[in-house]
Amino acid sequence: MRKTHGYWNEERVIADLEAIKKEIGHFPVDNDLRSLNRFDLRVAIEKHGGISKFRKLMNCEKKNSTINWTEKGVLEELETMIINMGYLPTGPQLKKLKRGDLLNAINKYGGYIKFRILLSKKLQNQEF
Repeated sequence: MRKTHGYWNEERVIADLEAIKKEIGHFPVDNDLRSLNRFDLRVAIEKHGGISKFRKLMNCEKKNSTINWTEKGVLEELETMIINMGYLPTGPQLKKLKRGDLLNAINKYGGYIKFRILLSKKLQNQEF
């Protein structure tokens, strides 16, 4: 269902973003809006200055934006998670834990299987 001409303004965009933020527990990123089928809101955001503008207006600056992952850093972070959790979390579990940054780094440096193999070798060598 189409919105009437002039429906979307900054206030409406902010109101919808606030409602979604309350629903999902964090400032929505593009993938959140896609999964909620909020293509109308995505278009309105772009029309009115982009997601960064609204993130600033709503005081929702990005966290973890300064992490520069390396393969060694990914391995160390996964080792810490195994120690703390008692197991290696899966990709969906990392998403649920809001660790998309780590999941992206895993994919960047060879994928989940590669890191499972590396961690398995370390565990067999008792390097934990």
